[in-house]
Amino acid sequence: ISVTGVQTCALPISSTLTNAVTGSTNGGSLSLTQYAQGGAGGASTGGASGAGGAASSTLAFNDTLSTAKSATVTTSVSALGGTGGSNTGGGNGLAGGAAAASSSVTGTQAVNQTVSASGGAGGNVGGASAGSGGNGGAASAQGAATSPTLGSQSVNNTVSATGGTGGYADGNGKTAGSGGVASGSSGSASSKDRKSTRLNS
Repeated sequence: ISVTGVQTCALPISSTLTNAVTGSTNGGSLSLTQYAQGGAGGASTGGASGAGGAASSTLAFNDTLSTAKSATVTTSVSALGGTGGSNTGGGNGLAGGAAAASSSVTGTQAVNQTVSASGGAGGNVGGASAGSGGNGGAASAQGAATSPTLGSQSVNNTVSATGGTGGYADGNGKTAGSGGVASGSSGSASSKDRKSTRLNS
């Protein structure tokens, strides 16, 4: 089961998904994917550029409450901020959109979860006049994976947050954009048997 939310426009339009996916199996493998992407800001050659849209993807899923329970639950929750608009007409490149991803998953047996957030790239700047590249978008990610299993099944949780790349500046007198800040990258995995947690930021 997969849900993707994408917004693309010259204006900074955000994309938000909250508990957009769900499902169940009777002792089988359940896979849930939720992806939100902010819209890209519009470019300009003689006016104002558009900022990248923010993206937010949040999932809370508890398979222990399902009538039919799955032997394995695998989830992927991600958010990507929109790219900031570039400018080649004397203005500035604008900032990339912020991204936030959060997921809390509880399974009855094995649980595999991946949570990722990536800030949008800042817009580039060029042309004859002075200007600045847009800053990269901020990113934050959090994840918790839990299972009450007493068997040999494992719980795996990978959480990553990557700030957006600052906008490129082409020409003398121009300033490149700063990279986006990655913060709040945290995760936990717990079971009665085995667990592993991996964090990246």
